[in-house]
Amino acid sequence: MKLGYVRVSTRDQEGSLQAQETALAGAGCSKSFQDRLSGARADRP
Repeated sequence: MKLGYVRVSTRDQEGSLQAQETALAGAGCSKSFQDRLSGARADRP
């Protein structure tokens, strides 16, 4: 099973989530995880 990771850091990038999901599915990922937080934040879960 291939897993994927989709991330955007701003609301302006929300549209790219679907494009990333599509690309991961095309690469054979059967499950993906999404992250919508900035990588600069130290308190990320």
